[in-house]
Amino acid sequence: MGIQGTRRTSISEKVGLSLPIFEVDCQIGVEPLVGYGPAAVTRAGTATYLNKVSGLVATHGANCPRMENKGLLLEGAATNLATRSEEFDHADWTKTRCSISADAVVAPDGQTTADKLVEDGTAAATHFITRSFVGLADNTIYTTSVFLKAAERTWCAAAFWDKAGGYTFRYFDLANVVAGAGNVTDYGIEAVGDSGWVRIWVSGDSSAGGGNVRIDFNLADGTPTTTYNGDGASGFYIWGAQVGAKAVPTSYIKTVAASANRATEAGYPTWKIGGAFSRQGLEGNFRKQAGTLWVMWTPGFAYDDLPDPLDIGCVTVRDDYASVIYIQRSGAHGYFMSFDGSNPSRYVTCDFAAGTTYFIALRWWNARICAPSDDASATGLQVGFSDDWGATWTWGTRGNFDGAFTEGMNIRLHYANEWPAHFGKIRLWRRCHPKINIEAF
Repeated sequence: MGIQGTRRTSISEKVGLSLPIFEVDCQIGVEPLVGYGPAAVTRAGTATYLNKVSGLVATHGANCPRMENKGLLLEGAATNLATRSEEFDHADWTKTRCSISADAVVAPDGQTTADKLVEDGTAAATHFITRSFVGLADNTIYTTSVFLKAAERTWCAAAFWDKAGGYTFRYFDLANVVAGAGNVTDYGIEAVGDSGWVRIWVSGDSSAGGGNVRIDFNLADGTPTTTYNGDGASGFYIWGAQVGAKAVPTSYIKTVAASANRATEAGYPTWKIGGAFSRQGLEGNFRKQAGTLWVMWTPGFAYDDLPDPLDIGCVTVRDDYASVIYIQRSGAHGYFMSFDGSNPSRYVTCDFAAGTTYFIALRWWNARICAPSDDASATGLQVGFSDDWGATWTWGTRGNFDGAFTEGMNIRLHYANEWPAHFGKIRLWRRCHPKINIEAF
């Protein structure tokens, strides 16, 4: 059961919104602040996340939600194909004109297990650690990531070799947490905690041919370039390599002698729709005939990372992704969508980007008596979003509403969605509100 309180009352009254019948702040937990609970979270096995307080890579057990600074992390199953992910001194990793000083400093998980990659004294040469992968699928996107920390060398060049011998790369400035020059098109860098660690990643297509997929992590000087005079002592710190058949990086999965898996969370957490408790004495967390939904969503992927076409879940009230709010990639654009079960889906075009936080809103009504004050249409279904923390909003065209969403038993997040995303605050009202009020919240 949720708790009664007045945490949002003054804000709601200020902008003319009634109190929500369901509210959860997934940045702090999954139990409803308002409405009917408890939440059900299902994930088989352990999974890592970035602890909000310590900034460290931490591990949660089965069925435990993972709250990070961006919100509740949800993602599909994944496999790390890079064995010995924290043991770069192992023979699985080939060292070229460099060596490994094992367990040299404290790693992103707080343990002293991070290695140092140290260049040798060869002049006018490259210095790198590499790994080949035999038997990977043809024409498949793979993403490699690794945690790095600047030492005497503050630049790294990460390279991806495909089966046909094609080579793409990207430089990364570890000290300033920015990407540099290169020809790989899908890449990223982000700070991890406050101790100087970053996580970098690059993606590439395996292509087809007689070779193997290969990844390189190159030491680079400050020019930056990978061909320079080594001094036999300089390097950077390295920990937690990961390679998987994904178009974007996922949470870290440790490996030892064999590849390792993480189970899916797609479709969770869930909250029962029915229930005798709410702030207004109404039954249940969702009113299917009329209402307003507001959700904070931060994808770990861009719209053009998705296959074309693809529909994936965001917020649903039945065991189907295409319900209250879902995400679509179709052709050259991304969309936030809603489907009432019979009328054509309503949408708003949004070419969403990885790491950007979006406020997504949906309003629906099945009769003029339920209509918002800014639209006197007999029925309505309309989707809108903001990508600048509510400063400006974009709304799609209103469509007809068939009278009620088709309900199942639960409110679900991320249903049938294998792509990583974070959820923040989620609010449901039993009234359809005018856009001006929604935008002001």
